[in-house]
Amino acid sequence: MKHFLMMAVVLLGVVCLAGTGTAGINDGLVAYYPFSGNADDASGNGHHGVVQGATLTTDRNGRPDSAYSFDGVDDVIIVPDNGDFNVGGALTVSLWIRFLSDPTCDHPTSFVSKSAVDPVGSNTGFIFPYIAFSSCNEFGLIVNTIGPYAWDFRRSYSYTSIPRPSQWHLYTATYDGTARRVYLDGLMVSTDYQSGTILPNANTLAIGNQPGTGEWAHAEMDEVRIYN
Repeated sequence: MKHFLMMAVVLLGVVCLAGTGTAGINDGLVAYYPFSGNADDASGNGHHGVVQGATLTTDRNGRPDSAYSFDGVDDVIIVPDNGDFNVGGALTVSLWIRFLSDPTCDHPTSFVSKSAVDPVGSNTGFIFPYIAFSSCNEFGLIVNTIGPYAWDFRRSYSYTSIPRPSQWHLYTATYDGTARRVYLDGLMVSTDYQSGTILPNANTLAIGNQPGTGEWAHAEMDEVRIYN
């Protein structure tokens, strides 16, 4: 309960910063995956995930079968496309991650993706966290407000700045139509400016990879939340 309350306080503050005025922990919640024995959506919106290879594991609080482990080879959780994930000009993505290996320069990594490289996705939508192929030491939030295959990945946060990445940390990113912000354990570590609406697509939501790529995550993940 202590860990849940801490996360709720952190997310409440981040969601408030991403919008205007005050917000509750469930305001604008599009999907919530607590991974409590399955990949069902606990938001009430019915965006349930289909597990492909990922295995249940112990979460950060020592509870068995309460997080998912991804092997970095072909494990992914797929959520069918829904217009709810085309969030427009406001987005918050938050999840707990425990890295199982360090990223390498020849292996870009996508964790939560509403994008794809095929014509359906055309690299529109969003990815967070994304570890850039151009610099294996940087990760951040990608939102495409420009056009097909036109990512803007300017400033990001250094992977080597993460204290003990093999331990659980809370990763959160927001976009409010004018700025992108990245938080680590509730503290803002990166901000940069971009404007416009996140371009929609008909692609699935993927946890563990960007469909059509080899950007497989080698990590354990838990408590995935997506807000608009």
